[in-house]
Amino acid sequence: IGGRIISLAIHPTNTNTIFAGSASGGVWRSVNGGNNWSYLRVGLPVLGVSSILINSSDPNIMYAGTGEVYRVDSSNFGYNVWKAKGTYGIGVIKSINGGVTWDTCLYRSSDMMFGIQKIRFHPSTENTLFACATDGLYRSVNSGSTWSNIAPGKIYVTDGVINSANPDLMLITVGNLTNTAKGIYRTTNGTSANPTWTKINSGLNSFAGFGRFAYLSGSTVYASLSNGAGNELYTSGNFGQTWTELDNSSFTSFQLWCTNAIEINPSNPNILIVGGVNLFRYTISAEDLQGIGGAVHDDFH
Repeated sequence: IGGRIISLAIHPTNTNTIFAGSASGGVWRSVNGGNNWSYLRVGLPVLGVSSILINSSDPNIMYAGTGEVYRVDSSNFGYNVWKAKGTYGIGVIKSINGGVTWDTCLYRSSDMMFGIQKIRFHPSTENTLFACATDGLYRSVNSGSTWSNIAPGKIYVTDGVINSANPDLMLITVGNLTNTAKGIYRTTNGTSANPTWTKINSGLNSFAGFGRFAYLSGSTVYASLSNGAGNELYTSGNFGQTWTELDNSSFTSFQLWCTNAIEINPSNPNILIVGGVNLFRYTISAEDLQGIGGAVHDDFH
């Protein structure tokens, strides 16, 4: 079994080219649809690569978030069984030549015990991107040249999503395990210099592990909020203002604080693919969870 993979990105025009971010071995690339892989030297002290973005209008422009840190707001340390398995990062790195060379664009030194959980593009302009980090939500409006932290305080942000029609509407998931401020936060003025955030409680149970979003467009968004027991999938039809629990949706199992993956099938938005320790297909209309078999190793990050 090879090392853990914590991020993937498919080239927007040549889908045979795939980039993989590993937990402890940097960036890898396949040019033949995943049949063979080669190590991509970035020339920087990078081990964990948590998120990879490729600019759709200019695929030579790429970003990668570094580090894999499961921490709490009041301490630099993560969950006690994970301290020796994660890696601290150096922020966000950028390539302008398709991954041949890289440089830092959001710099953090490794002794800052910093990590990026997720990076996402703005839905209408890829000059604007967001980085979910151990101490907040960073936004750049100039392709990564400068960044500002727009989160409600120095909090651990695991994921974020921006409304496709109204970029002022944004959601973030905050916290993991013992973070006091954990939950889903929503803003209605996300394009301002200092957005105001409201913690959303309506329809949500408390959760222990970190949360993730799945979103295509419009006002419907899904969240996986792991709690180790009971339902863990939620849907909102008003972009996070209120939430409804989906039945038969317990999927993360005993590693809820790190194994939590969720995506929407883009050709059939009635289907979610969710991964905890095992992999599942969830049919939204039927609220039905079915395991996906095959020779896939456990633990979906």
